Amino acid sequence: MSRKKSRLVCWSKKNAFRVPELEYPNNEIMVYKCGNTHVVGLYRPFKTFEGESLRSNYNWLLTNLNAISSQSLSLLCMGDFNINFDDFHCTYRSSLSDWADSFALDQLVSFPTRSRIVMGRVQSSMIDLVFSNIAGVLTTGHYEVCSDHVVVEVTIPVLSTNDKLRQHISYLDWREYSPAKMRDLYNQKFRGLDLGERNPEVLNEIITSTIFSCFNKLVPKRSAVVISKNPVVSAKIRNLKNKKSRLYKKWSRTKNQEDYDRLREVSNLMNREIKNERKLKLIEWHV
Repeated sequence: MSRKKSRLVCWSKKNAFRVPELEYPNNEIMVYKCGNTHVVGLYRPFKTFEGESLRSNYNWLLTNLNAISSQSLSLLCMGDFNINFDDFHCTYRSSLSDWADSFALDQLVSFPTRSRIVMGRVQSSMIDLVFSNIAGVLTTGHYEVCSDHVVVEVTIPVLSTNDKLRQHISYLDWREYSPAKMRDLYNQKFRGLDLGERNPEVLNEIITSTIFSCFNKLVPKRSAVVISKNPVVSAKIRNLKNKKSRLYKKWSRTKNQEDYDRLREVSNLMNREIKNERKLKLIEWHV
């Protein structure tokens, strides 16, 4: 790593490749791409380069995370943030939470991840964190004697690769059509017609309906199911949809008012984003 101390390492059984262009310099960060998922590992150090401060270095890390999140359909971000997420008065924690909310990410660690003896008392904090918008991710902690940190185990469900969209459409079947068949059918139907009617409107209706009758027989209208690529409007809307689904499942289990309020909040935010996206598309279309 750039600070001459390797703190991050990655093993993978799946086909994953590193994305160095998303790893900003002076950040202890590794970014990998596996399918549509970006996997991010990071460490926020206390040691800074000359000309940096802890604040400026932290803001630079958040800039990096925003850049990664804006390109990710699915994201798993984990590491030692050195920010106690249990401390709601910490300004670092507040801005980190704002980043997570902006991209509809859930913070999945709910247990202390570091314990130290400070002035004869055990001091516990939650500084190793996991953020993700993937449904069903589980985190568990395992204490190791060799460190004051617990090992955070992250379990990801098998992700479905079915990103297809099924659409019911109607179409005209031209397989039986030919000019010769159309001519023969037209002549056959017109032989039995009484065209002696002098009213032009009635005569026009007879001729028009006969032509359409021939056309409908040789070119019938059929329906079918078309399977195509499911278009994702934007990464943010996709993330909000996933988060809404996760919150709904949680609320359906708990029936808790707090969970319901959070569900409505995310649902309203998603609807606003969709509305803004539609406006943007209309502007692009008119331009």
